[in-house]
Amino acid sequence: MEYKLYSLQSSIPGYAKVMTINYLGCRRISEVDHSYGEQYQFRSQVPFLSYEDLLQSSRLLFSDAVPFIGVYSRRHHTEEAAVGYRSLCLQGFVVQGSLDHKNPILEDVYRIIDSIGWSYSVMHVHPFRLRVVREFIPNKPFNDEGALIRGCVFRFTPSLINQLMMIPSVEHSFEWRNVDLSQAITHLTRGQCSGWTALYRVCELNWLPCPDFDAMLKNRLRLLYAVANRHKIDFGHLVYDQVIEMCHKTEWETNLVFPNLIYQLLMLQKEIPLLPGDKEPIGRGLPIFGLTDIGIYIHDETKLPFTLCRRQFPIRLCYAMTINKSQGQSSKEVILYLPNPVFYHGQLYVALSRVTSKAGSTIIKGEDSHQLKVKNIVYK
Repeated sequence: MEYKLYSLQSSIPGYAKVMTINYLGCRRISEVDHSYGEQYQFRSQVPFLSYEDLLQSSRLLFSDAVPFIGVYSRRHHTEEAAVGYRSLCLQGFVVQGSLDHKNPILEDVYRIIDSIGWSYSVMHVHPFRLRVVREFIPNKPFNDEGALIRGCVFRFTPSLINQLMMIPSVEHSFEWRNVDLSQAITHLTRGQCSGWTALYRVCELNWLPCPDFDAMLKNRLRLLYAVANRHKIDFGHLVYDQVIEMCHKTEWETNLVFPNLIYQLLMLQKEIPLLPGDKEPIGRGLPIFGLTDIGIYIHDETKLPFTLCRRQFPIRLCYAMTINKSQGQSSKEVILYLPNPVFYHGQLYVALSRVTSKAGSTIIKGEDSHQLKVKNIVYK
């Protein structure tokens, strides 16, 4: 089998480049480090290519495709870009997720991802350098196809995203945003899509990572329906549109998306020069597990056509203090914990008088023969 990487610079006379990598007899992704033995039967459609191999091949392809236009210290092409960079210095990031293709629990999930050619969207999720990603965002509108990074113009287009992520191009992308929401929910939650909760986590981190949960929930369910049914979707445009929308924002109230992917796409083209003040990479891919054992599942009592899983638990902050320490305090609600009876004169009175109403007091006592009584110590 042969896998071809085509240069995106072929429109320049005399520049057409084609790199052919022979994968005849190449190991499959699932055959590498077979720690689960013969019980793991999944054979991926995507040939395994380590990050080092991918890095070497792509940099050879792009050796002449990243023009050098200035000194390394030239970080911004306009004053507006410099101002934009400074406004991002306090922004956080949505770190992407990493899926273990050797985990047999996630076999069905990985099979779905592999069937549409998106395997490398959840592989090789490496840490990123904060300053480089923050420089990319205001510098992306440098020209139609590239971004200025440390004096070099790195390409960033939908076709390049597909190329470097080893994702097949799609001539006619499925209109997943038009999927009927109720149809998507029914398909995902009624046993027709095994492991859809883990697949949703992948979508939440790697495909549609907008931090606004309420705004993206419906879109994620629609996209998952399309992915689960193996519809062909242009991954490059899916990512590119979200990154460009982020780059054009003027007010930053949410975390920045796709930091791992942006940094990886830059590194696959050319080594990024380091400057004084660059810190070590951060944000290694978050491991994605099957979520069947995590959370509280809510079924029939909701009367909804699907199952809810609560992953945020309703816990409130409270304080505890001794009875002696509570003197002088006043509260609307007090829980009096008495595993043993009070032992000092007036202690029970002090404890019960801390609450402003009878309805706000609750007593938890140890087991004895008087279930509805507590002993009050009074010295005469």
